[in-house]
Amino acid sequence: MVLADVRELLDSTPQAIAEDVSALGLTPVTTDQVAGVATMLCASAFDPDVTRSWLEGLIVTNVAMVGPANRLLRYSGTPEVCERAPTPYERDFYRAEVYLALAPAPPLPPGATDVPGGVEATVCDLLAAPGAGDGVAEALDRLLDLGSRGGLDAAEFLPYVVEAAGAGCDQWLPTAIGVLDRYFRPPASPSATGQGG
Repeated sequence: MVLADVRELLDSTPQAIAEDVSALGLTPVTTDQVAGVATMLCASAFDPDVTRSWLEGLIVTNVAMVGPANRLLRYSGTPEVCERAPTPYERDFYRAEVYLALAPAPPLPPGATDVPGGVEATVCDLLAAPGAGDGVAEALDRLLDLGSRGGLDAAEFLPYVVEAAGAGCDQWLPTAIGVLDRYFRPPASPSATGQGG
């Protein structure tokens, strides 16, 4: 039941994306705007700057917007919008760049989104489950396992965890954001950290 609710919330239709962006941002968004951005994404070979520029114009203020942005990419690669889907490289590059653009922003305020109670409770439990080691890594593993059982795309599902945390277990927002950071930011190479030879 929880995964079915999440799947419905991760719908990639223009209407569903517009509703989510409107709920998370400061500016209402229409389905026509979403469709227009999707068309521009297709024409630009899925350039993340198209989405970043659009989100900047909407005065987006939180990292939870990563989820609708990734769903926008999925929609832009459908036959009704584009003659091809993004390549794996284009998809991964887009997701990483959009995340980097939104990651410094503060999280959404508690209660900002409407999340089914069962989803909220499951997410809060997974984020709060005690572990012996790295809590963020363990929460990421638990969430990825849950998402894989439901066939959910992690790049769309994990940002939704931030929304669910903000809806009802805001004390776990730092853990939820840590999960996103762990998933979207690759580890620094040894040369970037000064440890290389």
